[in-house]
Amino acid sequence: LIETVKGETGLTIDHYVEVGFAGVVNMVDALGGVDVCVPSDVSDRRSGLVLPAGKSHVDGLMGLAYVRARYIDPTADLGRMERQQRFLGSMFSEATSAGVLLNPVKLNAFLGAALDSVTLDEGMSRDMLLDLAGEIEGLSPRDIRFLTVPLSDVNLSTPVGSAVEWDRKKADLVFASI
Repeated sequence: LIETVKGETGLTIDHYVEVGFAGVVNMVDALGGVDVCVPSDVSDRRSGLVLPAGKSHVDGLMGLAYVRARYIDPTADLGRMERQQRFLGSMFSEATSAGVLLNPVKLNAFLGAALDSVTLDEGMSRDMLLDLAGEIEGLSPRDIRFLTVPLSDVNLSTPVGSAVEWDRKKADLVFASI
């Protein structure tokens, strides 16, 4: 995957951090839950997601259902990616809130869950991850921007099924700015 990203974008990836499903559940639960917002009532038996319209405070299992749900959005996987980005923003917001940062028990529980929940590449250590976490101190959730590679076709027909196609010109501008 790293070689593919490098080849397609020209970006260098020095390290990665991988978080599995259990990690999402554990980190959200250590925070005491996070806020999510849906435009209308959701009941998706495939993912187990059941939420009323508007803002809800979800635990780890419901948060995982929120980020995994595939069939609740008319834009399918693209909508799921946007939900995942909003969810990460909500997790960051909760993790950097006074209720966590000023509560040593809660902060320690979250940091422990985070460290226990991640897989690091061979060249990255837990100390490097903690140093990285220290570098974002003082960063506001408003300072974080998520983006998706600009697309020119969201339903490209291929011999093996449907795919998306990058808008190469716009995508190259994004990668150059990174």
